[in-house]
Amino acid sequence: MGNFGCIMYIKSRLLYNNITSTMLNKQANPNLLGFFRTNYDIRNWQMTIEQLKNSHENFTIIERAGLVDDLFNLARINILRLSLVFDMLNYAKLEQGYIV
Repeated sequence: MGNFGCIMYIKSRLLYNNITSTMLNKQANPNLLGFFRTNYDIRNWQMTIEQLKNSHENFTIIERAGLVDDLFNLARINILRLSLVFDMLNYAKLEQGYIV
């Protein structure tokens, strides 16, 4: 998978990756193989949300569930803006997977 220059933080006992826009929509935790939260920069979150709205099947159901879970939890502890959560929720009407 390669080195993406991930920086690991521990904040409020939450471990997550902070990914910059140099990733350009590559997933840092495909199929949720790692047991950690993944945070992208705002540009990558926006691109990911647009991808979910336009063609969410490009992500596996596990990846979609993980993205939603990460975004909700990172916004809940004020690392991300709630407006990103509401933007992502627009894609939910297209979702057929009950796990998400």
